[in-house]
Amino acid sequence: DSPADCGSWVLRAVGGRVSVRQINWLGTLPRAFTADEQQQLTQTRQDYETVAQLYRQAKYAEAVTVATRVMESLRTLLGEDHPETATSINNLAELYRSQRNAAAESLFLRALKIHEMAFGSGHPATATCLHNLALLHKQQSNFTAAEPLSVRALKIREKALGPNSLATAASLHNLAELYDLRSNFAAAEPLYLR
Repeated sequence: DSPADCGSWVLRAVGGRVSVRQINWLGTLPRAFTADEQQQLTQTRQDYETVAQLYRQAKYAEAVTVATRVMESLRTLLGEDHPETATSINNLAELYRSQRNAAAESLFLRALKIHEMAFGSGHPATATCLHNLALLHKQQSNFTAAEPLSVRALKIREKALGPNSLATAASLHNLAELYDLRSNFAAAEPLYLR
């Protein structure tokens, strides 16, 4: 496998199911890689699969260990500010969020900053970070912090991905749930119906 084949592996946790979905790198690789580094990138891809498997088996501590290794590997190979590194940071934060670990917020914010620098504020990767950060705040019952993040993620996804994408639907549902939790049923209902 070459580095271009490795792509970005995104951990998805939806409705209790976990999958790993590959996204092609949108940026250029920062430099040529040695054979050893290419092997390390291939191992990183395999480690993403391992993280998803461990998550499905509720082996969260082991999943965090492997996800941390992935993040460190990408940080070394691609650099701190590479979008692939940001994706791995976001994945680790998502694991922490699922365990209600306080470390999740700072990791989500770091991933968001890198994605905004790399792609801009209107990119779907930025929306994913916003969406995940909103989910964290919702989980913590901090609805005031969650709402603007959810609204922003929804606007980005509608514009970039269209109104019928699954990511847009996830943002619609998240925002509707927030309104529901705040007893704003008039705002929630049209979002649920969409």
